[in-house]
Amino acid sequence: MTQSFSFGAYQIRIVTSLYALSYLFPFLVIPLGLANFIANMLGGFGIIDMVGGFIVGIVTSGIVMLIKKFHLPRFMIFFPITLVPGLGVALWLSPMVHMPYGALALSLCIGQTVPAVCGVALSKHLNRYFTQNIL
Repeated sequence: MTQSFSFGAYQIRIVTSLYALSYLFPFLVIPLGLANFIANMLGGFGIIDMVGGFIVGIVTSGIVMLIKKFHLPRFMIFFPITLVPGLGVALWLSPMVHMPYGALALSLCIGQTVPAVCGVALSKHLNRYFTQNIL
């Protein structure tokens, strides 16, 4: 359903906002990386995309988890969700698609801003839900 804006000059992949779940559920750090690995198995640039996506997923969700652990403001979730995939994926994608790293990284980071905002909102909403209804 999101294919029309998930690929192209600005890749807006809403699923990336799920990295924010590790703010509330730290045990999801590894599963989120594995989910990225599996997704890249089904449609990606092969083994380098699978392994790179796995690492990017773990690093992104790990930083999100650390934001809560160190009691930093929730809005800080925006930065790892924007920067880690944007700067990280461009490392291997740039030579594969013959595009300058800087231009590709900028494009990916711009596309990541929408999922990052959604991730902050998702974590805030779910935190409120779990605080009011479960705890």
